[in-house]
Amino acid sequence: MVPLLGLGLPFIPSMVSADYLAWPELPDMFPISFPGVKTSRDDFVVDIDRERLVKRIEQYFDTSVSDDEVRQSSPTAMSKTKSFDPSRLLIK
Repeated sequence: MVPLLGLGLPFIPSMVSADYLAWPELPDMFPISFPGVKTSRDDFVVDIDRERLVKRIEQYFDTSVSDDEVRQSSPTAMSKTKSFDPSRLLIK
């Protein structure tokens, strides 16, 4: 079997339809791509421990907890950027 160079050189033989290489390529279909959502606060909104994550989020939205207290436990959640000002949230 002669490999189709348009598919690269796969380590295992594969079967594709005869017109597979005539299909449009992804960059042609999606000329602009994005790497995904970039939260810049992953250490705050992502955790492998659900209870720890829920506790952190609940504390953030708890109006009886001051911004300074949240800042002590989760500095990233309260860090100001040009497009995000945590002190201007209407919830707090």
